Amino acid sequence: MRSYSAREGHVIVEVLAVMASFEESRVCLEAQLHALSELDTADKIGDADLTPLREIDDAVVGVEHREYLEYLQPYLDRHAAE
Repeated sequence: MRSYSAREGHVIVEVLAVMASFEESRVCLEAQLHALSELDTADKIGDADLTPLREIDDAVVGVEHREYLEYLQPYLDRHAAE
């Protein structure tokens, strides 16, 4: 992931957030959230907008997803004020 430029990372992060907001498969959702957390550890999220994650259907969110969502919460809070 360190090979992505900041711009490329930004685009990937925002696409993953939008995809996760429509995801119906719990397995795919977990993979998307995991990828977002990995991109964060590689400092690729930057000022990307993760607010689409707020739209994830509660029926899809399981225990395995909550830790990722809690980890990403500061990014959601940051854009909530805008």
